[in-house]
Amino acid sequence: MRYRIVCIAIIILVMTLLQSCTDIMCLLSGYNPSQIRSELDTPEPGTRLTARSKLVLNHASRYAANPDSVYDTKKNLLTLIKPYVRSAEDINIDAEGYEIPVRLYCNSKDDDLNGLPVILYFHGGGFIWGDIDIFDAYCRKIARETGTIVVSAGYRLAPEHPFPAAVNDAWAVLEWANSNIGDHGGNPGKIIVMGESAGANLAAVVTIMSRDSCGPPVSAQVLCCPVATFREKVFPSRRYFMLEGKTYMISEDYMYRCKESYLPDSIDLSHPYISPLEAEIDNTFPPALVITAQVDPLRDEGRAYADKLEEFGVDVIYREYEGMIHAFMNFYPFLEEGKMAIEEVNRFINKL
Repeated sequence: MRYRIVCIAIIILVMTLLQSCTDIMCLLSGYNPSQIRSELDTPEPGTRLTARSKLVLNHASRYAANPDSVYDTKKNLLTLIKPYVRSAEDINIDAEGYEIPVRLYCNSKDDDLNGLPVILYFHGGGFIWGDIDIFDAYCRKIARETGTIVVSAGYRLAPEHPFPAAVNDAWAVLEWANSNIGDHGGNPGKIIVMGESAGANLAAVVTIMSRDSCGPPVSAQVLCCPVATFREKVFPSRRYFMLEGKTYMISEDYMYRCKESYLPDSIDLSHPYISPLEAEIDNTFPPALVITAQVDPLRDEGRAYADKLEEFGVDVIYREYEGMIHAFMNFYPFLEEGKMAIEEVNRFINKL
């Protein structure tokens, strides 16, 4: 027991040192700090990476072929500093002949398990990659910081399960939470859907479905670096950050691979359950927090979706984090802006 405590103390000390000095992070990672700082300009005038964002990009080996390889790095690093929560329970949700794995996180004492807010979390990965284990540390952090019950959904992935499998799974998890989360100490009247990238698309879609179907109700939506549309649109962020030879976490090849895997050839790309940006919006939609990264091909479609919600009378908070890259919130131990964004989520939920 004493050895474990000492190891944890050492890890905390090392992380504190790393967080306090970017140069130390560079040197320990095998990079020259001066070289890192000389490579921060981006193709878009007026935007620059932070040094730590650049360091994360450098660690994402083979990201031009597989942007999600960056998560392999994240998984290895965060295994050592997995946030503690009082409970992390795996269950399976029955959904018409198959089961959806979910993990429930909560850091509240048993005496406080009564009517807690609930976050339904849908992970990123382009609809073709990811699971609840890979995003375990991040969901633990969200549960700790927000004081909520986090329900992380392991939805089915393409190409084995193309659209609408992931959407159907997300909807099934919402229905389950509405009917059963009270048994786990949650408040079915305060369900927040949250996701990142592809997961943010699912969070936005189930919110639209809730409006279309008159429930189950969604109290709020938190959309982080969302995939808002699959239609071909000339967003400046896509043009600048998917140039040949310049990849900022998401390459053009990878985006098309995800699209081809997830969507059947004959599908209507303007369908609102595929492209939320194309949906009809009204002021009955729940409040939204939309978070984007400045140096991200998906930045402008996230901003466009926030603008559209606001245009039609929805309460929206929009935040763009300068110098950040796609999925930056997952790297909160190394990116201060990731911590700031998580704190933003907490403030948003507390005001509901």
